[in-house]
Amino acid sequence: MKEEWKEIKGFEGAYLISNKGNVLSLPRRGSRVHEPMLRKISYTHDGYAKVRLIHNGKDSTMRIHRLVAEAFIPNPDNKETVNH
Repeated sequence: MKEEWKEIKGFEGAYLISNKGNVLSLPRRGSRVHEPMLRKISYTHDGYAKVRLIHNGKDSTMRIHRLVAEAFIPNPDNKETVNH
């Protein structure tokens, strides 16, 4: 499967999520980061992969499976649960 990238909703211009669950931090004005960098993935106590995202004063810890689902799986009925 070829890796595809999409912007993370609410963090546009700052982070991308791939269909393989990788998170890429994009360079931003005023940042010391000058090229895209893969973000470190950690795990919750119950084994879910998560990543910390910070942008415009917004600091969030997000679960990877939810980010992938929001970016790549259509949800025409606006269901809240991601079964995987």
